[in-house]
Amino acid sequence: MKKIITLSILSFLLLVLSITPMFKMIREYWMETKITSRYEIHHAYQRDGFENIIDVQELDL
Repeated sequence: MKKIITLSILSFLLLVLSITPMFKMIREYWMETKITSRYEIHHAYQRDGFENIIDVQELDL
């Protein structure tokens, strides 16, 4: 009986500790889905005549 209580407490503690990272992962996935469904994203490369990202002072959308 004592072993079951100890394992239950340990599993509950691990579950509580994992809630914050799981929330952040779900939030990041949700935000990425919202952005990719709303905007069409094209990458600009220096070989195509665009400035390097390091040379740009600000981000223009």
